[in-house]
Amino acid sequence: MHKLSLLAATALLAMAAPAHAEWYVKASVGQSETEVSGVDFGEALTYGAALGAGVGPVRVEAGVDRLGGELSLGGPSIDADALVYSGTAYLDLRVGQNASIYAGAGLDYVDGEASFFGSSIEASGDGWHWSVGGAYRLNERMIAEAQVSQLTADLDADFIGSVDLDATRVTLGLRLEL
Repeated sequence: MHKLSLLAATALLAMAAPAHAEWYVKASVGQSETEVSGVDFGEALTYGAALGAGVGPVRVEAGVDRLGGELSLGGPSIDADALVYSGTAYLDLRVGQNASIYAGAGLDYVDGEASFFGSSIEASGDGWHWSVGGAYRLNERMIAEAQVSQLTADLDADFIGSVDLDATRVTLGLRLEL
């Protein structure tokens, strides 16, 4: 249901963007540090993709990111993975001819799973995030960016009820204007 809501939000983004909007796709990769209800799952690879549109200094994006983590128990471990579906609004501020800084915030739907001892627990729920970063225009169609994001979500997990998810992501990305 939530995935359908985010798909509808992406469709609304496409319809609401003015005809002169600058559309782009973005890919990013980096590192995340994830904590679930106070338990640290360490650092792991994170990556994602987004579709966005910008008019002047304002951008909006719809994207999906993968989070991961592992909790070592001295032998067996708990592996956690999540997909984060997000909608984000950004404000870009130029600081040079090709450089800018930006800040943004948005809403998320998180769909996760933790696997251990041959079984798994699924968890999903809503959250929000903030992001700050810097960008540099490489050429007419490509923009490189470095970003820090903080995600907070309240998830409903099988058999155990509500859990809190906090994740900090540091990523490098590349936007390609369409």
